[in-house]
Amino acid sequence: MATSAIHSRTDGGYNETKMADTYQLRDDMAAIQYQLAEMTHKMATMETNLSRRRPFHRQPRFRDRRSQSRGRPSSSRQYKTTGELCYYHFNFGARAHKCKNPCNWSSVIAEVAQQSEN
Repeated sequence: MATSAIHSRTDGGYNETKMADTYQLRDDMAAIQYQLAEMTHKMATMETNLSRRRPFHRQPRFRDRRSQSRGRPSSSRQYKTTGELCYYHFNFGARAHKCKNPCNWSSVIAEVAQQSEN
């Protein structure tokens, strides 16, 4: 009987508490969504950086070092146009200050933001 009396109060005390809880839940949910968007963006950046790295390969000891060219190391990765990322985003990711078409970097960021809103 005491429980039904609490739920049937009409002086606003119960409703105010319920509204405050609702607002707190919304704030908590927004904070979680923001953190998820940040983490998703960081993971995308990490995946981009990891995909650029090549595994470490040891050079055989018997190979004559003078036979290699004195220019750029042969193990350096080469930029190849794939239509997905421009040269700058390919090399620098989120730290790129320039961008040239074709580049889908902004669509990747927009996709992350859209996923965080849902």
